[in-house]
Amino acid sequence: MAEALTLKNHMQWLCLMTTISLLCMRGIETCPQDCQCNMQNDSITCTDQSLTNLPFQIPTEVTSLDFKNNNFSSLNSLFQNLTKLRTIILSYNNIPIIREEDFKNQKNLTFLNLGHNNISEIHNNSFQALISLQELDLRYNVLTSLPNNIFDGLCSFQILQLKANKLSNLTWITFQDLEYLVSLDLSFNQISVINDGLLLHLKSLEKLNLQHNEIEHIGHSAFPASLSLLDLSFNKLKAFDFIISKGNLLKWLDLSWNNISEFTVNSLANSSQLESITLDGNPVQNIHSPIFQSLSSLRNLSMCQMNSLHALSRVVFQGLKQLVMLNMSHNSKLEFLYTDIFTPLNSVQRLDISHNNFTKLLNTTFHANTHLTSLDLRGNPFVCDCDIDWLLQNIKTNVSIIEASELLECILMFNKSSISLKDLDHKDLHCSDVVIVNYTKNAIFKIGSSAILHCQAISNPSPMIIWKTPRKRVLTYHNFHPYANTDHVSLLDIDKEHSVFHFSHYWHNEASYNYFIETQDDRIVVLEDGSLYIDYVLRSDAGPYQCIAENPRNMTSVEINFKLDYMILNEVKIWSIVMGLTSAASFFLLNLIYSLATAAARKCISLRRRERVRQIIENIEQYKNVQISRIKENYHGQVGKIRDQYHYSLGRIREHYTTKAHTMGRLREGASLKMDKLRENYNNQIGKLKGYSSNQLIQIRERYNNQILKIKDYGSLQFGRIHEKYKLKQQHVIKLLETMNLDNCRTVFESECVRTESIILESKLYDEDDVPIHSPIDSTSVSDSEYMTASGSEASSQEDLRFTAQTNVVSHLPYDPHLPLEGSGSGEADFHVFWIRNSQRFERNSYPSLYESIPDSVHIQRISDGYTHSAFHDDNSSRNSGQGRIVNDQMTDTGDQPTMTRLLTFFPEGRNMLCQEETTNNDTSIQLFIPSVYCDNGDLETEV
Repeated sequence: MAEALTLKNHMQWLCLMTTISLLCMRGIETCPQDCQCNMQNDSITCTDQSLTNLPFQIPTEVTSLDFKNNNFSSLNSLFQNLTKLRTIILSYNNIPIIREEDFKNQKNLTFLNLGHNNISEIHNNSFQALISLQELDLRYNVLTSLPNNIFDGLCSFQILQLKANKLSNLTWITFQDLEYLVSLDLSFNQISVINDGLLLHLKSLEKLNLQHNEIEHIGHSAFPASLSLLDLSFNKLKAFDFIISKGNLLKWLDLSWNNISEFTVNSLANSSQLESITLDGNPVQNIHSPIFQSLSSLRNLSMCQMNSLHALSRVVFQGLKQLVMLNMSHNSKLEFLYTDIFTPLNSVQRLDISHNNFTKLLNTTFHANTHLTSLDLRGNPFVCDCDIDWLLQNIKTNVSIIEASELLECILMFNKSSISLKDLDHKDLHCSDVVIVNYTKNAIFKIGSSAILHCQAISNPSPMIIWKTPRKRVLTYHNFHPYANTDHVSLLDIDKEHSVFHFSHYWHNEASYNYFIETQDDRIVVLEDGSLYIDYVLRSDAGPYQCIAENPRNMTSVEINFKLDYMILNEVKIWSIVMGLTSAASFFLLNLIYSLATAAARKCISLRRRERVRQIIENIEQYKNVQISRIKENYHGQVGKIRDQYHYSLGRIREHYTTKAHTMGRLREGASLKMDKLRENYNNQIGKLKGYSSNQLIQIRERYNNQILKIKDYGSLQFGRIHEKYKLKQQHVIKLLETMNLDNCRTVFESECVRTESIILESKLYDEDDVPIHSPIDSTSVSDSEYMTASGSEASSQEDLRFTAQTNVVSHLPYDPHLPLEGSGSGEADFHVFWIRNSQRFERNSYPSLYESIPDSVHIQRISDGYTHSAFHDDNSSRNSGQGRIVNDQMTDTGDQPTMTRLLTFFPEGRNMLCQEETTNNDTSIQLFIPSVYCDNGDLETEV
């Protein structure tokens, strides 16, 4: 056994080594020399080998070839036999031309890399056979143009890389079939113009890279709406108003390092989906309008290295509610920011304004930016005064948001030297008291006139002036930088009636009191010197005005009581009285002149009026007569027409009635004919139905008779089977008794069985003329348990006795055996009487008479009141004294459990007989115990 196992192990080891050897031999045969092969992926890599042609032994099943950095100068259909290739890498070679036949049979190719070659020409249909091509890399070649049909047939083309060539002129025909193109890289070329609709038909294009070209102009609708990334950096664009079309999906835009010098409100109006925009390096000097107000989704904004930028409007960042990162670093000329310029940036988290030229940043500049987590202020020449108290305090806390705070410095004014903010203390920062040197003391102005309230304060650093009006309006002024006053109104603007400031002030041209202009924002403004100017004085302007001057550490204020000049009201009253008297006199004179003229006119025209009235009445009478005659004529004509129409309609109605009467007569005749036909058809159907019913009844009767015959045949068959079973049981019991050597019992059993069999076979269950429909099995079947042997179980005997009780019910049982026994007339016996004579059983009807032959014992069974009664009578005791007697006849009733106990019968002398039985019935059905079998050994066994 051990030798067999050893031989089996040796054979397995030999098979394993053979398999490994075959695999190694296959690898050696199929992998070219000096190349790396991966047979699992069917790929071959032969890089940096100075190859000029394909090596030998390349299997035709290969799917990937990498020949990067070799010396291929011509392809010449090298891959025509390798039809399963999916990837070809030929970068860093010396291939100058791509011909039509070079990739003729590559229908499965998906990736082709021809980058870093010297390709200067590509034939027209060179890629037409590559129907599965998805990515083509032509970077770093010397292509100056592309054939019109170079990409025809590329249905799966998605990525095209043409970076670092010498392309200068592109036409829409070149890209017309690339409807599934997703990414296009044209960077580092010499393109100067993007014509109208050049790439508009590329409906799947998402990424377009045009950086480092010489683009000066972009036509209308040049790019598709599907574009999400557009890189136009390092070009020569001067404006981009028409670059982006409406409904676009652009999310990332780079316009850095162009020649854009001005931004307008409409420049980015169609870019509501933008999330990132870069404007670095453009020669913009100032931005006065909210150019980003339509970019509600913008999250990143970069405005770095704009070396000409020196001013930003306070509204420049309006609309940027989602902005997260703002980069405004390295703008060397940007030295001023409005204190509320960052207020619209509710979500900004990173703010970089480093390496600018800010000398002051007030503590209110970043108050609205509650989400700010990073603030970069490095490289700004801050002045060391108390205006940077907030900055110094923030640096010294543990939760500072200032980036690289250890690099922050400020300039000491007395020696122009720089010092780190970490080394400064609040005491080192100068801050003088604030003094109000001039303000308006008597402020009394007329309603409708203009008013100026002066308030001039000095301190070092310059203080902030805050005006509070009686209507709780607050206006501020802070002259901390020369550009801070550029948005305030100058004194020259308010003196000129036709200046820009007064252009919309229509109330100056109206004489009435314009109370409804109280809420006009430009009615009350702060002038460039800090004075408060009210362009039109209203009654509501009267009251105390408060002027507050403060710097970061000190504050002072004055209150100016503004009063109205009511002298104009007296003039209004005097002029009102004069105008009232003048109006009354004029009205009186006019009324007098009118009355005189009316009286003279009446006298002149009274005669003429009468004549004219008479003539008018006559004309009216004539006109009335003419009209009445015309009405009469018209009436008679209308009556005649109505009469004619009546007679005509009456004739039509009579004719129509006659026609209908004839029609109704025809309909009546037709209905009578139809009724006759229906009646005849009905009678025919009734006759057919009766014939069909008779036929069906005959068929049913025949079927019933057939079924009765079948049932009789079936009953006879079943009765024969039961008879055969009964004989088999009898033979079995006889054999069992022979085996037990019970000769007496056998003799009694044989006599009983023979007589019972003769009774069963001779009796008729049914009359031939009255056969029940149901199966004879239901009435004549006998349970197999009726033929139990002497060793049968007690439960089976009880069930058989229960069956006997149900079929033999006695309604009246006389105790005296000499009385005649009668039935109840119900069709079945009301009682059951049988005798035992010479070990043979005789039924009541088969025994001649009690007096003709004295039996050994008389047994009478009776069922009444739901219980079973048994009586045993020894007739010999009355006929032959001393030969037999009744010992016990006892029935014990215990309610629900009737019990028959110790029934003892003695027979004539010379026979050994002792029969006893004790049975308790717990079942609700009736139990009947029939005579016992007499045994020589004195034991009692029950027979069913």
